[in-house]
Amino acid sequence: MHDFRHSHVSMLINSEVDTFTIAEHLGHSKQMVENVYGHLFPSKKKEILNVLNNVKMKFIKYFSP
Repeated sequence: MHDFRHSHVSMLINSEVDTFTIAEHLGHSKQMVENVYGHLFPSKKKEILNVLNNVKMKFIKYFSP
């Protein structure tokens, strides 16, 4: 049963369902979903890195002589 639940959540994450909705669906807190299933969010890490890189580039451009 646990494997099915994990697969179910994995499919929801890969379908880009937000963490709050998944937590509500499972009857868990958002924090618990992030702690238990956080390793399944690799695309979010790329998204965060892209945002940070964009901020860095704007910073460099703004402060470059």
